[in-house]
Amino acid sequence: MKENPRMFYSFVNQQRNRRNEIGPFKIDGELIYNGNEICEKLKLEYSSQMSKKSNTENSIQFEENNEDDLTDIVFDKKNIEDAIDELNENSSAGPDGLPSIFLKKTKKIISKPLAMLLRKSIDEGKIPEIFKLAYITPIHKGGSRQKPEQYRPVSLTSQIMKVFERVIKQKIMKHLILNHKLNKGQHGFVPGRSTQTQLLAHYNDIYETLMEGKRLDTVFFRLC
Repeated sequence: MKENPRMFYSFVNQQRNRRNEIGPFKIDGELIYNGNEICEKLKLEYSSQMSKKSNTENSIQFEENNEDDLTDIVFDKKNIEDAIDELNENSSAGPDGLPSIFLKKTKKIISKPLAMLLRKSIDEGKIPEIFKLAYITPIHKGGSRQKPEQYRPVSLTSQIMKVFERVIKQKIMKHLILNHKLNKGQHGFVPGRSTQTQLLAHYNDIYETLMEGKRLDTVFFRLC
C-alpha cells in the first residue's frame, strides 16, 4: 500500500463497484426477495436446460475393431503430474475441498494414487459422485435482473477431475492427430487452430472460387 497507494485504492474502488446482487425475481407479477426462493427459481431454470439422468448402462458393442482404433487410454503418473502443472494455482476448490495449490504442492506424492484412481474409473466406466458436483455462481448476463433466465451459471468443479480430463484429452488428441482422424475443416478444439485459421481458410476458398469465375454460396449458422 505504501509503495503504490494508487493501485491499492484502484483495487478497493473496483471491488466496491462490483454488483453481485441477484434478483429480486418477478414471477407471475410477484417480486421474490427471499434467498432460498431465489435459489430454487435458479435451480429450476438451470435444471430445465439439462437432459434427464439416464440409469441405462452403456451396452454399446462394436462387432470389430480397426487397427487404428483407440481401444484404451494408456497413461502413467508422469502424465498426471504434467496435467497438474497446467492447473492455475489460484483456482479454488470444488465440492471435494481440494484446491489446485494443494495438488501442485503434493503432486509427487499423489500422482500415483490419482493414476490408480483414473485407471479404475476408466476400467469400470464410473466417476466418483463427488467429482460430478459443482458450486454454481449465477452471473448476470444483461437484461432484466428480475428474470432467472438472465443469469448464466458458472460452475466451480473438482480440480482432480480437471486433471483427469486433461490426461484423457491429451491422449485422445494425440491419437486423432497421429492417425489423421481429424477433417482438415475442423478448427474448433484443435491445437494450433482457431476461429482465425477457419476464417483464413474460408477467405481462401472465396478468393479461389471468384478467381475461377464460379458462384459461391455461404451459409452461417449457430448450434445452440
